[in-house]
Amino acid sequence: MDLQTEHYKAGDVVQKTAGSAITAGAPQQVAGLTAIPGADIAASAEDGCQIGGVVKGWKITGAIAVGTDVGWDADADPLNGTAGSGAWTSVKANMDYIGGVCVEAAGASDEGVAFLLNRPLTVQFPAAGGAPAQGLIGGQGTAADPSTSATAGNFLEFRMSNSAATGTVRGLYHRLYLTGGAGGEAVRAFTTVSDDTPADTVNGAHLSLNFGASDGNVTGLGTAARCTLHVPNRSLGGTVAAVQAEAWADGASSAATNWSLIRAVLGGNATGAATLQTGGKLFDLEGLGSAGTGKIFHENTAADATHGLRIDIDGTAYSILLTAAPT
Repeated sequence: MDLQTEHYKAGDVVQKTAGSAITAGAPQQVAGLTAIPGADIAASAEDGCQIGGVVKGWKITGAIAVGTDVGWDADADPLNGTAGSGAWTSVKANMDYIGGVCVEAAGASDEGVAFLLNRPLTVQFPAAGGAPAQGLIGGQGTAADPSTSATAGNFLEFRMSNSAATGTVRGLYHRLYLTGGAGGEAVRAFTTVSDDTPADTVNGAHLSLNFGASDGNVTGLGTAARCTLHVPNRSLGGTVAAVQAEAWADGASSAATNWSLIRAVLGGNATGAATLQTGGKLFDLEGLGSAGTGKIFHENTAADATHGLRIDIDGTAYSILLTAAPT
């Protein structure tokens, strides 16, 4: 009986057909892998190239630590070699492609670096252009050299389905531990528009909660976005908030004729939207308890409204009336 799977070729070797003559040791790319020919390959000839194991190659000036990504820079200057002939580097912005991960520390004056072929420390996603940024665990592109495409669609796409009957399922889970003095975010979404007439709506981030056309419901809380501020079991300093809506003026000439800190939209099918009006609320505040002096929820003791906050309802201006806060 034939084997379902049987030995075909050595796992660390792939065949390379040379369009023009290839010199032994000159890095190649075959099927997206870094390949090192062990011998000269004449034009139009075919021979095996190493794609696994540990190799050692000429490097640029500078130390390379164990665990660092090593990549090929085709026009770099190898230490003590021919200028511009190419060398292995740990500077990701200069890499034409990643070769592997360093397995033996190389000093600044060492001519070569040993690395494990096709085992990068950084996970790089295939796309046009975009050198991986220094220090990334995974990703591709820098501000100066982003991944580029001229085709509409998604750069990264993950579609998942889970049939668990109980428990909590998350499509993506990001958790950042800040153990030093640095600030930051677990997730940062930033869209830059460089066209005067974008053809579609533009968002920094868009979050949706969707239900099936005939099945799907919630018996508890369902939100398109939920922001939870965890206040520790102690006194907390600084200014903290569960949500901050922020409009940022980039310069002295910043101006916008129609802007708001918060925009609430009831949209979709006109008949369905009209039905949703019943029972709908602009705000739904819970956990405030009974009204009291100094609380978020308090009784109005001022005689008259003296100020208002402008709001728009279907294009008509209204105001939420304000009075002086009770003492």
